[in-house]
Amino acid sequence: MNVSTSPKRFIRREVHHPQTPELIYQAAVTLFRERGYHATSIRDIAMAANIQPATIYHYYGNKEALLYTIMERTLLDLLKLQAGVLGRTGDPVAQLRELMRAHVRFHCERALEAFVADYELRGLGEEFSPQIRAYRDQYQAAFRAILEAGVQQGVFSVPDIHVTTNTLLVMASGAVTWYHAGGRLSLEEIADIHATLALKAVSAFPPPA
Repeated sequence: MNVSTSPKRFIRREVHHPQTPELIYQAAVTLFRERGYHATSIRDIAMAANIQPATIYHYYGNKEALLYTIMERTLLDLLKLQAGVLGRTGDPVAQLRELMRAHVRFHCERALEAFVADYELRGLGEEFSPQIRAYRDQYQAAFRAILEAGVQQGVFSVPDIHVTTNTLLVMASGAVTWYHAGGRLSLEEIADIHATLALKAVSAFPPPA
């Protein structure tokens, strides 16, 4: 599936103030994560970015367009990361292991954006939600393809491809809700644990390195 271009009708930017859209973006990400999309107003975002509310409309047509921008940037970066992992190996065991590790690291390193992208889809209406769903479907389809390849090769054994895919992604994405830097385990250790659990869930037992 090819990634299509974004809806642009409600997204406007000016090149002579390159820092302002990013200030708005970061303020919105933080507030959407802390308060939720619906509980955050344009005035709240403007105050957090130390700008006038009208300035936001200069770059984004409305609050929904701002949410879309956050979700699109996050998902496209995640898709790019996924493509890079898949391009390094064709072995389904290695692909699943590395994708789980990459997914967990991404969600923990970019926790605010990842949380918003995962949990605020309900804030988008018919103008923007189809494209975000398409990005999500593309990402999930790659996981399903890995599981299907592993089953065909006899290295995976799963009761249902779709249910297993959803379960693994929910497990890996959940780290964004509890991970804290500087905790008992490093991020790499946490990512490795998720990868191990994923391989055990599909009954994959690769030989030791």
